[in-house]
Amino acid sequence: MNLKALLLLAAGVAVGPVAGFADDKNSQVLFQDSEMHMSQPELRIFVTPQVCDMEMINPDKPRAEFSSVFEIRSLESLTEAEFTNFKNRTLYMFAKEHGADIIIEPIFNSYIVAGDNKLLRINVTGFPARYVNFRPLGKSDVDLEMVRVVYPAGYQKVVESKQRQ
Repeated sequence: MNLKALLLLAAGVAVGPVAGFADDKNSQVLFQDSEMHMSQPELRIFVTPQVCDMEMINPDKPRAEFSSVFEIRSLESLTEAEFTNFKNRTLYMFAKEHGADIIIEPIFNSYIVAGDNKLLRINVTGFPARYVNFRPLGKSDVDLEMVRVVYPAGYQKVVESKQRQ
């Protein structure tokens, strides 16, 4: 199973329960949870390493903005877990709106205003991007050099291991 297939499987697991939610205007959502990777996934299985490129969704104006509003009971009753969930849901909706696989360097601004203390507003800006051009690592010297620069300790271990053989 290659990295692309694993990423798609992970995305399906993370998004599946949310994607299954019907947008019925007469139903009331009692709970919703969303999640999105904000960095590279860590794999603990042996696969042929894959690399890919990231393509900015809108290269002319790469930084995009998204806002959402959530109803809360009160600021005092808002837990850290609920707040984190609201931020993750906002990030998920942001990526979905732009057709992105990832939001690079998201910056959050969350606030509750005095006159409307039952609404949590979350604004996020970031760079929507998608993964493209998946390929096995080693097809290009440029890819190997990138791995050497980005992951110097891991690259050195591979080189030392090959030298011992």
